[in-house]
Amino acid sequence: MPIKLAWMQYLLKPGFQHCVVLLVMDDGTGVALDFKVNTIDTHMLDAKAVEKYIIACKRLGGHILKVKYRADKVITRVLPGVLTPNYCVTFVKNFLGIKAHLVLTPYQLYKYIKKTYEYTEV
Repeated sequence: MPIKLAWMQYLLKPGFQHCVVLLVMDDGTGVALDFKVNTIDTHMLDAKAVEKYIIACKRLGGHILKVKYRADKVITRVLPGVLTPNYCVTFVKNFLGIKAHLVLTPYQLYKYIKKTYEYTEV
């Protein structure tokens, strides 16, 4: 999801400045988990709000990959912050159970998921 990041935006590929987790249930409702510096913004969404969230992200130039979530793959123990920076990509990698240490940017994460997961582009 695109956001303004001051100087960092020059280092990141357009359309890949930030990443979030949108966990959608079978009934269409969802939970948006948005990692921000020292907090995780959590938003419960009804089915209509999930649809609006996706449309807004796409309208802003964002990219959405739908992957199957496996709770047994979540990484709950990570290396100290110096070795694994605490930011959105690390959060999404831990949530999905990805241990690829050289995946550092949202674009690299996007390419990694496309290469290694079964996915649907939304």
